[in-house]
Amino acid sequence: MKQLITRSALIASAFLFSQTAQAANNELVYAFEYTGQITYTDGSLSGAAIGTPLQGQLLATCTSIAICSQQWSLSEGIGEYEFDAGYISASFAGHTVSGGTPSLLLVDNVNGQGQDVLDFGSESPFTIDGIPSSNQLFLGLLLTSQSGQTDAVDGLQLPSQINVSEFDSRLNRTFGVLANRSPQFTPIIEFQLLSINVTSVPEPSSYMLMGVGLIGVAGLARRRQQARH
Repeated sequence: MKQLITRSALIASAFLFSQTAQAANNELVYAFEYTGQITYTDGSLSGAAIGTPLQGQLLATCTSIAICSQQWSLSEGIGEYEFDAGYISASFAGHTVSGGTPSLLLVDNVNGQGQDVLDFGSESPFTIDGIPSSNQLFLGLLLTSQSGQTDAVDGLQLPSQINVSEFDSRLNRTFGVLANRSPQFTPIIEFQLLSINVTSVPEPSSYMLMGVGLIGVAGLARRRQQARH
């Protein structure tokens, strides 16, 4: 009976390990589309005016679970996601601005301060209308809840739904910005966020599977070592 249990444990651990290895080679994708309306322009991009509609996309990918697990940080109330590929873009008034490899920050009532935050952005090299920009640019989206509103962000997993209306636009703390970062942070356009539609989100089981598999294998190894003594 003991041998049968040991053999079953080995088979189960081998299965978990094979599933883990398979999952680790899968690309994880997080993506959404968004809309907005320009509220400020410095006049440097022709046709951009207050009230001009805007739309954009975010695509963030990790080539493997192993890479993600090293780059993602989930601490109490804060989730930081660093991806190794992707882009964030904005299209308006005949222009398209695109920057690479976005990062994501989630804050869920951190330290009980009664506020939620979603922060998406890219500081990677940008193109404007398909031409590489020589300027150091930033394109980002910031969503901050009203004080005391802690239902806008629920947990630290990548959100499968983002309801812009649950965040605080009245105090201009929910907005997007395209800006020069050097020599100082100077907005080129700012825009009100109107909607975000999440189109792809990793299944929680896909990046939890690695931890489960390794825990199972480690536990079995520990038991076998104890049995020898």
